[in-house]
Amino acid sequence: MTLTLGPDADTFYQRGWARSATGRPRPALEDYQQALTMYRQVGDRVGEATTLTNMGHVYDNLGDRQQVLDHYHQALPVTREVGDRAGEAVIRYNIAMVRRA
Repeated sequence: MTLTLGPDADTFYQRGWARSATGRPRPALEDYQQALTMYRQVGDRVGEATTLTNMGHVYDNLGDRQQVLDHYHQALPVTREVGDRAGEAVIRYNIAMVRRA
């Protein structure tokens, strides 16, 4: 039997994604931050990398170039660590596009 005391990281992640997709970036970032903290607490490196990448996307939509790059650069080594070569390529491309702008 599993006792759940409240929303888990995946719940915060999904709500962040939904809020981002419906034009609510600030609440999305709050949810993503909650998810990120929880993913880190349990050692879920894939969840961590995905959340950092999505936070970068939200900051990109907000026009905060420095936060975009900060989050992508945090996600990059984690993505590499978990062996997600496709994810690593996407992040590298995203970094290049932000620098190009």
